Amino acid sequence: LGAPLIFASITVGIYMNVDMIMLTSFISPTATGVYAAATAITGLLYFFPSLITATAFPAISKYNDNRDIQYSRISVLLRIFSVFGLLTSFMIFVFSDFIIDLLYSEDFKESKSVLKIQVFCFPFVVMAQITNMIIISHNLTKLLFYRSFASMLMNIMLNIIFIKMYGVLGAAVATLITHIFSSVVFDLFHNKTRDLFYVKLFMLNPKNLINDLKYIMYNLNYDLRSSHIYKRYSYFK
Repeated sequence: LGAPLIFASITVGIYMNVDMIMLTSFISPTATGVYAAATAITGLLYFFPSLITATAFPAISKYNDNRDIQYSRISVLLRIFSVFGLLTSFMIFVFSDFIIDLLYSEDFKESKSVLKIQVFCFPFVVMAQITNMIIISHNLTKLLFYRSFASMLMNIMLNIIFIKMYGVLGAAVATLITHIFSSVVFDLFHNKTRDLFYVKLFMLNPKNLINDLKYIMYNLNYDLRSSHIYKRYSYFK
């Protein structure tokens, strides 16, 4: 159980930093600094998915023997917090120029475009962290390693291609594509997460995102533990 998690953490660390290593190698340390300025801002957001999973994990893992309830709760968390992630990303996208101007000097003006791309990694990080609750609760830690290893290889290959083509922005695009693969596409390859792939695919439809947002806004007074919420949101009925 422990070894796959350790190796998964190592590979995640590599693929989360390989873009900056390649920027230094392919372009210059200055380009890496521009990229790192935006990464420092988006990195602050990644604390929230960890907080969500740490809080919700006991309520998810206790239903390991009841797939319907467990997947209903996971689908609720995915839909609500992914909408939150997308809203957060759009807000930072809109104010990205102001944020960079406020925090950095004129030398980092290219960081504005990097931030506008990188910030959309956040909702996919949220999805991945919530999916991890299913994986860990069923002791499928090898799956975490396979996912992180495949994502690392993909990020390396995409960075080689896109950095040469688009420079600093190419590294941001490579990272975004890798997060989409890691948090959504990879779920298709295992029967324990395949249903969640379809939940995410359905959820990412703009029409469904708007419907979810409307429902959340009109029902903020509901407790997330209520059966009404779970019945309304769950795909696993």
